[in-house]
Amino acid sequence: AGRVGRTKPGRVFRLYRRAAWEQMPPSDSWSGGRQHCLESTILLVTRTLVHFLGMDVRECLNLLVQPPPEASVDESLNRLEEIDAITTKASGIVQLTAFGE
Repeated sequence: AGRVGRTKPGRVFRLYRRAAWEQMPPSDSWSGGRQHCLESTILLVTRTLVHFLGMDVRECLNLLVQPPPEASVDESLNRLEEIDAITTKASGIVQLTAFGE
C-alpha cells in the first residue's frame, strides 16, 4: 500500500472502503487474479532485461524484491506460449514473437 521497501511502521491512507480492502487478495500474491500481471511482467522483462543483462527470464524475475513462485512463472510461460507470445528455444532461452512484441 505505497510502502514498498519500508521497514518501519507507518500510516497508510486508502481511497476505498474497508469491505473492498477485505475482499482483495494479498498484495504479495502472484497467483490468481494477479496472474495477468505476471504475464505482462514476463513480456516486459523478456523484452528489456533478458538481453540487457544477458540472463534468462527466470533469473531476471528472481532479482525482483518479491520474486514470483516458480509454479506461477511456469503457468505464465505456458500460457504465453499457448497464445504464441513467446517461444522457447531448445537451449531454454525465451524469446518474444511478433505477437509478444
